[in-house]
Amino acid sequence: MPEYSDLIDSIGFVFKNKNNIKLAMTHPSFAAENNQRLEFLGDAVLELCISNLIFTTLPKMNEGQLTALRASFVCEDALFTIAELLQLDKYIRMNPPLQKDTRGRKSILADAVEALLAAVFIEGGFSSALSVVSRLWDKEMMSKTFHPNSKSALQELLQASHLSEPQYVTLVEQGPPHKRKFTVAVLSQGKELARAQGKSKKEAQQQAAELALAQLQGRIKRDET
Repeated sequence: MPEYSDLIDSIGFVFKNKNNIKLAMTHPSFAAENNQRLEFLGDAVLELCISNLIFTTLPKMNEGQLTALRASFVCEDALFTIAELLQLDKYIRMNPPLQKDTRGRKSILADAVEALLAAVFIEGGFSSALSVVSRLWDKEMMSKTFHPNSKSALQELLQASHLSEPQYVTLVEQGPPHKRKFTVAVLSQGKELARAQGKSKKEAQQQAAELALAQLQGRIKRDET
């Protein structure tokens, strides 16, 4: 079993059962008993902890702003930053071992952060999980800008604002087969929020969602002032 003392010091939580942290660091490629179920639980634990953290520390933010901010702090980029801070690549049990050029490395490490939080929650409950999240998502971390999946973030923001979920309509397809360009509009409540172009429908949808998200967040801030 790897030595976890540095990792335990970093998160500020001592496991009574070292098998929990071992399981959290076990990739599905390594063993049938792995961290996938912990990832599922950790995703919910992290979202609740971040929700609690920003709700209590940012009393002037409205629901839409809090929703968008939460999405940025639980996205893969944010989790990967935490994983790098904790040097989780030293602890992940994979077959073959995790390397700098391992395909999907960012996702593997981000998932391991969620699994680790789930392991803390199982042993110490919500208060321990919140303590670890507050320690890792400190002021410096909270000052960083992360870009979550724009489509997911837009859907959450619209739901929080009690608006219909976004719909994506392909307006134009142009160019030869090997060099297509797509123009996509995103709508809510039957009204166009934004439109964008991309080399694929997926790319155009993401770009349109990002534009719509920026416009809606700007509107929320103006309404607050």
